[in-house]
Amino acid sequence: MSVTIEGEVPDPAAYRARYPGFGIARLTAGLFRTCNQIVTRTPTLEDPAHAHVVGKKTSGVKSRLCAAAVPLFDPTGKPL
Repeated sequence: MSVTIEGEVPDPAAYRARYPGFGIARLTAGLFRTCNQIVTRTPTLEDPAHAHVVGKKTSGVKSRLCAAAVPLFDPTGKPL
């Protein structure tokens, strides 16, 4: 799973414009850790705040992540 470290993105709205058709939700690194996931920084030229979440995404893990996600923008770019 690819993620972006929120604290390293100065303007989430501008960042969202780079990925039309996708929404943005907030999840914490602590939540990933409680789900036996590892957050590993994997910066790219296009996204210096990029990271991967590594670990088996069982149906239980997926459910916990979905339940905890805080939507910020819907896929049309509308703030929530």
